[in-house]
Amino acid sequence: MTELEDGPLGFIERFNRSVPPPLMSRKNSLLTDRHIPTGGSDVIIRMNKAPTSGFEKDVGSRTTHHVMYPESAIDLDNTTSLLLIPFKTLDLQWITSALTTGSIEKIKANKNRVLVYSPTFFKYV
Repeated sequence: MTELEDGPLGFIERFNRSVPPPLMSRKNSLLTDRHIPTGGSDVIIRMNKAPTSGFEKDVGSRTTHHVMYPESAIDLDNTTSLLLIPFKTLDLQWITSALTTGSIEKIKANKNRVLVYSPTFFKYV
């Protein structure tokens, strides 16, 4: 495969390699499902107010990307990316205000790790 076909970073090769399926779990199943292997994962995505404290044995403690809606915003550590999918104009106003000196209550998040994705992106996920 040429660099042009695969891209300079080998995207197609990495995309097509065999990888374990993503971890999918509902909040209530954390109490019954045990030993979910997250330690070897490159990417660990959590949604909304997904708890880790007290569940480290089951879900690990590391988070690489946290998807949240303004209504479920929580503080994040400095290494976690905040992934916002704005479904309405108010969502964009919220992120701008929450990460600056705006009128909305601030959240703790690394401003250099904020990602804003179009909702249409999820039709490909």
